[in-house]
Amino acid sequence: MLTDKAIQEFREIYKKEHGIELSNDEARDAAERLISFFELLHKIDRGEEVTKKRKPKKS
Repeated sequence: MLTDKAIQEFREIYKKEHGIELSNDEARDAAERLISFFELLHKIDRGEEVTKKRKPKKS
């Protein structure tokens, strides 16, 4: 779980890089997806088996 401080830092970086201000929920979701992506890359780099996990779609 990400801290509120980490989410705020992510929001600031995202706004600086992309010029778009995210809500806390949007920033948390984007940051968690980014972390998951890098975890996946790390597993691939280490030669670990990767299985696809599906998340339920938000309505």
